[in-house]
Amino acid sequence: TAMLLQTHEQTANWQAAQALLPLARKQQALPDTVLEDIQGKIHVSAIESAEQVDSAWQAVPRDQKRKPALVAAYARVLVNNGEAAAAEKLIRATLKHTWSDELVVIYGRLPSDKPAKALRWVEGWLMARPENPHLNLAAGRLAKQAGKLDVAKQYLQTAITLAQLPEAYALLGEVFEAGNESGKALSLYRSGMQQISGPDNPGKVVAATKSVPIEPTSPQPVAATQSEDQVPQTNSRAPS
Repeated sequence: TAMLLQTHEQTANWQAAQALLPLARKQQALPDTVLEDIQGKIHVSAIESAEQVDSAWQAVPRDQKRKPALVAAYARVLVNNGEAAAAEKLIRATLKHTWSDELVVIYGRLPSDKPAKALRWVEGWLMARPENPHLNLAAGRLAKQAGKLDVAKQYLQTAITLAQLPEAYALLGEVFEAGNESGKALSLYRSGMQQISGPDNPGKVVAATKSVPIEPTSPQPVAATQSEDQVPQTNSRAPS
């Protein structure tokens, strides 16, 4: 049973896996954590392939609806269906009780006509996790969208300092380009591409990143936006 179930998982035969799960649980064929992971993948597949995604979401057991991977799948489908506001609300509700970098990444990319408001939420989360590179990246992206280029620059520089995220290099390059600093922008674009290509030549990557001075930053929310509407504080637990 265990081998057959894992074969269904590896071949993404989720319908067959779902049919076999009850027997696998009864026989304790695999550890509970593995069975739960397979069940989660089955739910994700159902949501991603559903014609009526809301019905598919409602069919998910309540305790499963807090799992970040499942929420992320549903949020992506909502965005693709033009329901970004619903995705934003869903992600905020989930992050109140379960932290997920994946959800933060999606949140930062959500299309929004009020990026300054979304930024305030991210800054609220940053109060508890100032050294999270994905939060700093999301804050930088939203600040850029809101026209707060100096604020965006600081967040993106922090994201690069913390994790050298390729996306942060690209966005920071766009910020410098908007400020007519094309030389710095080009160097950042190159550095980001080298991060994507991998550490085949680490010295080359270091040399490229040094060509654009990254101003020293302390990983904490920028004070420039703190005077705006207060964001409710969350009780999200830190990632394990």
